[in-house]
Amino acid sequence: MMNRYVIGKDETAGCKPTVASILRRSFIALFIQLLLVLFASLISRKPLFLVQKLGTQLDFLDFYTATADWQHGINPYLRSRFVTPPLSLLVGLPFQHFSVGFAANVFFLVNIAVITASLWGIYRHFKLTKDEGRLLFGIASIYYPVIFLVERGNLDGIMLGLMLLFVFARNPIAKTVGLSLSVTLKVYSLLLATTLIWARKWKQVFMFLASVLLLSLPFHGLIWQFMHSQIVRSAQIAVFENLSPADLFGDNALRSPVQLLYGFLWLSSYSCMLYRHRESPLSVQLIYSFPWMMAMPLQVFPYTGVLMLPVLVLKSQEITANGLLSYRDRIFLIGFFLVGFQQTAMTEYFQWITHSHRLFGWFNSVGTTLVLCALGSTRPNPNGQTVFQRGQTGLVVSKQESTQSRCI
Repeated sequence: MMNRYVIGKDETAGCKPTVASILRRSFIALFIQLLLVLFASLISRKPLFLVQKLGTQLDFLDFYTATADWQHGINPYLRSRFVTPPLSLLVGLPFQHFSVGFAANVFFLVNIAVITASLWGIYRHFKLTKDEGRLLFGIASIYYPVIFLVERGNLDGIMLGLMLLFVFARNPIAKTVGLSLSVTLKVYSLLLATTLIWARKWKQVFMFLASVLLLSLPFHGLIWQFMHSQIVRSAQIAVFENLSPADLFGDNALRSPVQLLYGFLWLSSYSCMLYRHRESPLSVQLIYSFPWMMAMPLQVFPYTGVLMLPVLVLKSQEITANGLLSYRDRIFLIGFFLVGFQQTAMTEYFQWITHSHRLFGWFNSVGTTLVLCALGSTRPNPNGQTVFQRGQTGLVVSKQESTQSRCI
């Protein structure tokens, strides 16, 4: 049987995994998928589309119309599709002087600019080389969650930018502003405050709570309406694009037990991740918390997959420091690919094979589950212990080097 490890001369001959090689393989996998979709479009003689066309900037229009209602004294939460915190009404406020079409196009460009700035921040913080940076931008350009949120006009591009501001900034005021604004736009980033509590950063927790209170005071009359909308939404049946692993079982008797099991997996894997990285810098713990926000509240939304981009870079650096690609790392990379699976296009072109309009929709939620399991694994590395050290600029990853390495 062929030895699974390469020792000696080959170890210095490029056999060790590197950040560039991991990013390159992720890009190639996503690019091959895109070529398959293009080929299927040509063969089937159907138009090429990557996102279900329900309307131009559909999610942005929810904020736009809800803000118009609010300005006219109408409860914005009477609209069933508007379910974000009251402060998100301010997103649509600058666009009220423009027509719907023009405002949607402007926000389309704003979303692209914010995501580009976030990628630039990742590139600078992790001290990526130019080749690694190009691969990161290439992955983002063909990653399904990024395409989805840009087409729909959702807020998760802005959420990524605000959370990276919180993680990367050194100024405590800037960090507080980033986290507070993100929580008041979408509540799932509240999980980062939990990580602060775990790390016993009480000063940051106090500043965060105070700023959230100040930001919420002008909208106190809408807080209860928002909470009611969340309760109503949690009772609704998941749509095709927003699924959890429990939805694999439809409405039969197995759905509730699987949902409880998924909730236990979510909580236990998050706790294991924090415990595993208890000696890591706070920035590492925070970035590794991002995937758990993708599955809140136990349901996977395609556009939140944009949060996987900084996680991929951090995980690539950890793999490089370890000098080998473990089975948990492979599970993570498979999960990353499935989160970026082109579910809409695959359903359109290959539904005749599966005879199901939901089969490919499950891939994103299953991919998220694999990511949570991989990052939450507490099994120690038998060849050494990874140590993260925060340098003056960026993230430095060092390790007690192993004498064995596995080819990627």
